[in-house]
Amino acid sequence: MSPEQKLYERAFEIIEAYGADRARWPEQERSAIEQAIVKSPKLQAHLQVHAALDASLKSLEVRPRLSPEIVAQQIVAHPQRITRAQWLQLQLEGLTEWTAAAFWKPVFAASFVFLIGVGAGTVALEPVEDWSQAEHLSFALIGEEQ
Repeated sequence: MSPEQKLYERAFEIIEAYGADRARWPEQERSAIEQAIVKSPKLQAHLQVHAALDASLKSLEVRPRLSPEIVAQQIVAHPQRITRAQWLQLQLEGLTEWTAAAFWKPVFAASFVFLIGVGAGTVALEPVEDWSQAEHLSFALIGEEQ
């Protein structure tokens, strides 16, 4: 690739990146790019296209961003009101959450106690082969003797 071709491509890239305003171009390459533009009609046309693009971009209206103060003023000026349907929906959601919590906790507590009793009963008591001792004990507790 020849040095003129490299300069042409570099000038094309600079115009693409920085636009038609020569003040934005890198200072080290500015004079070489200006000479390449003088020699090349294609670069002159490319420079004119970007000059028109720069002009149209400058003419655009810049809208300021919303500041938090403006947003806060708008919220205060227009308070949010909920409809009756939204209010009813919120109430029903709260009731559903409350009843669900009120239902599963006692059921869980009862089943937990039941499972502990079953587990302790199966581990602690061994079945007796001779029931006569158990009968004597039960009759002694009741108060009947044989």
